[in-house]
Amino acid sequence: MEQKPFLGYGLENINTAYADYFTVNKHALFEINAMQTSVMYRLKDLMADRSHNYALDLLLFSGILGFLSWGVLVCLMIKKARQKEILLGLLFYLIWSSFQNQSVVNLLYFWLLAGIIDQEEISGS
Repeated sequence: MEQKPFLGYGLENINTAYADYFTVNKHALFEINAMQTSVMYRLKDLMADRSHNYALDLLLFSGILGFLSWGVLVCLMIKKARQKEILLGLLFYLIWSSFQNQSVVNLLYFWLLAGIIDQEEISGS
């Protein structure tokens, strides 16, 4: 993150961004531990390709600019949502994405909510 803080590293490039960390620390961890258990043997080939929540993924993939753009979009959606059911669905989504990785289904849900909120604004004016 230190080399590309504003624009990020692009989608699915956590291995590129932290290549030194994964190679150096992986070998050090398994060379120090003389007693190899089956769990440690399986962890040796584990590759981290995502962070543990969507906000960190956005920071890594699209940098500070992408994260701030997403934050502005979410704030506008919260401000413009008129139906409390839609707002509640958006809040559930935001809480859920704070603890889990995104999938295509979750992203479609987010953009569906954005479209519904935008449609409310158009039809309500």
